[in-house]
Amino acid sequence: MNPFAESTTRTEIDRARSDARGGQGDVIPRDVREKVFGKGIAGKIVGAAANAAANALRDRMSVVAENTERCYEESTRDVKLDRALERELGGGRVECGPATRASTSSTAANGVETARTFVAYQVRSSATGRVAVVSAENDGARTTSVATLDDGRTLEIGRASGGGGGETDDPYASGGVFDVEADDVIDA
Repeated sequence: MNPFAESTTRTEIDRARSDARGGQGDVIPRDVREKVFGKGIAGKIVGAAANAAANALRDRMSVVAENTERCYEESTRDVKLDRALERELGGGRVECGPATRASTSSTAANGVETARTFVAYQVRSSATGRVAVVSAENDGARTTSVATLDDGRTLEIGRASGGGGGETDDPYASGGVFDVEADDVIDA
C-alpha cells in the first residue's frame, strides 16, 4: 500500500470541506491544480504552494478594495457636508462622480504595517455645473480630502477628523466642548 496515494475517502472529505467553505479555500480548483502540476507528491506540493499564493493575493486585493471603498465613502461624505466647497462651485448640491484614480501602498517597519490609500474623483455643482477634482488620502486612521477648483485654487475639505479648512453642517465636526455640571439633570 502506497502511503502517498490519495484515497477516495480523503478526496471526498477535502472536496466537501472546500464546498462547505463555498470554495473560499481554493482559488485554483483542485482539478486544475492536478492537470497543471500533476497528481504526484511534487505536483501536490507545488499546487498547494500556488494555491496558497493565490489565496494570499486574493485576500490582499480584498483588503485593498475595502480600503479604497472606505476612503472614497468617507471623502464623499465630507465633500457633501462642506459648505465652503459648495459656495466655491456656485451653490447647489455637490454631486460626486466615481473614482477616476485609486492607489494604495503599504509599508512594514519594526513589525508595524501602515497602509495609505489615495482616491481621486470629480465633483460638480448641481446648480452651475462647475467642477473640481477631489484628492482623498486615508492613512488607516483618518481620511483627508483636498479639492482643486477649476481655477487652480485648492480647498481643504473640513471635518473634525481631517482637513479642518472648510465649513460643514456636521454638528460633530466643530469639536465643541459640552459643559456639564454635576447637578445637571438629563431627562429622556
